[in-house]
Amino acid sequence: MLFGIEVKSATWIISLAPLLLSACAVASWNSDSRQDLEVGVKSFQEGDMATAALVLNHLLNHSLYDGLAAKGDQVTAHKYLAFIHCINDEVAQCRSEFKKALEIDPQFKLKPEEAGHPKWGPVFREEKARYAK
Repeated sequence: MLFGIEVKSATWIISLAPLLLSACAVASWNSDSRQDLEVGVKSFQEGDMATAALVLNHLLNHSLYDGLAAKGDQVTAHKYLAFIHCINDEVAQCRSEFKKALEIDPQFKLKPEEAGHPKWGPVFREEKARYAK
């Protein structure tokens, strides 16, 4: 007996401990990832492209659910990374991020105020047309 539990039961509980802990980590990560996404977007909006790119790439490259569990959050992260690449005249990387967003959500569209941007607007329209074929 261990803490009033038969040893067989305690062994079974101990064998489940990693699974139980990982479930807690998933819940925590999903909550934290949403906050980190907001930090990444806010950093972009404030002109801090280095921080935005760092945070967004970390979220998308994290091994657990690709960092972001919600597909809409993944699309948002790819969209802002595309914006950053376009601003830096990295058109191939910009196109790649838009493609990833469209693979997650083929119905993905830019907001009207985003679609008219001279740097990323044309790249998005080209990639959207290419993806539709």
